Amino acid sequence: MSTTEKFTNEQLSDRVWRLKDAYGVAMYLAEGDERACLIDTGYGIKGLRNYVETLTNKPVFVLLTHGHVDHAFGAAEFEEVHMSHRDLPEFAAQSNAAWRANFIKVAFSKKGSFEMNEPYAGEFIDVADGEEFDLGGLTVRCHAVPGHTPGCIVPVLVEERMVIFGDAAGPGTLVTEEYAATVSEYLAALRALKEHEADWDRVLRFHGTCESPKSLLDDMLDICLEVLAGTDDRVAQPASAGDVYPIKSDLPIYLAKETLPGSQQRVDGREGNLFYRADKAC
Repeated sequence: MSTTEKFTNEQLSDRVWRLKDAYGVAMYLAEGDERACLIDTGYGIKGLRNYVETLTNKPVFVLLTHGHVDHAFGAAEFEEVHMSHRDLPEFAAQSNAAWRANFIKVAFSKKGSFEMNEPYAGEFIDVADGEEFDLGGLTVRCHAVPGHTPGCIVPVLVEERMVIFGDAAGPGTLVTEEYAATVSEYLAALRALKEHEADWDRVLRFHGTCESPKSLLDDMLDICLEVLAGTDDRVAQPASAGDVYPIKSDLPIYLAKETLPGSQQRVDGREGNLFYRADKAC
């Protein structure tokens, strides 16, 4: 991707697109017969709405999977925005202009500079566990998966048999911030999600390869059990992860499963992994 390109897209099916902003984070556009749903909005580079409207002529509303700076800050260009109210404190904290500017500078200083939106100033519409959005021939069903953030949701595109794990589970899942759930709370949420896994065949995410095998969920369940039993690899991490993610913590941070040098690939060949703060391992 050229550093001059604000957005790109890849069509995953007749009704689903994966969009990426210039900083590399993914978003998903699902189009029904009557309306379209934009799932997450990236860092807030201006022009997202105009770009989305080149892909669909249906009315578009936004569904945010969580309130982090790299997913929620393009929402300002849209009128109807849904996000779990459990993530309101996290969104407010990351809306701080200085914090946000520093995040982008630290993590993406080599990827160009773009005009950014201000944080969304409207009223977020709360999202309930199990809530469904009918787009007209395409249903978006939301599952609450508290872990990465308290209000993190996992959308299922029912008729497409796709699930968007997003940041809720992946090769580098983070439960390192103050607002993150404990590992036992996260485990309970993953077990509840497991009850619905017959509803999807394709697993989508927001970072890296943006896709994972269906076995990812089992990987994460096993990791949580190992962390709680104290039998994980417990690989110590630096207090600040620098250009990966500006984690700053006075408490130790660990990676549950050992990876190959300079890679997210696990030594044992499995997919999921978990960064966790020491006090969350309960």
